[in-house]
Amino acid sequence: PFFSALVDAAGIELDLRKCRGDNAHHIVEATFKSFARCLRAVMDQMEGFDAVAAHDGSKPETPRAAVRARSTKETTIAVALDLDPGSSSSSSSAAAGAASSGGGVSTGIVTLDGLLGSIASEGGVHLTVKATGDLWIDDHHTTEDVAITV
Repeated sequence: PFFSALVDAAGIELDLRKCRGDNAHHIVEATFKSFARCLRAVMDQMEGFDAVAAHDGSKPETPRAAVRARSTKETTIAVALDLDPGSSSSSSSAAAGAASSGGGVSTGIVTLDGLLGSIASEGGVHLTVKATGDLWIDDHHTTEDVAITV
């Protein structure tokens, strides 16, 4: 009903297909995330914004760093991300200060820690992730909430 009403109200064409999966929650979640990403791409295209061309390799004038936290019944997540570690504009931001204190990735899930560490290392960014969750049940909630926060 939501997407049908959206199509009617906006006068747009929308093609949604389920490729795989049987878990209704994950199907709905993935559908909305995919729709949001496509909508963002179309809006950027309509405005003539090219995200790839916008980044010419020079250091940005404004800091590209942030600190975010997420707390649910199952998890507590704290993330600091600095996309330009060591740049003068970035080093003055509060987010970069938080990112530089402590550092590292600690989720309690060895594979996720390694993945996030590799992404940060290969991407040349500074990433700090501290997460606690209901790992005695399974690692799903912690993995999902860390990904949402990052």
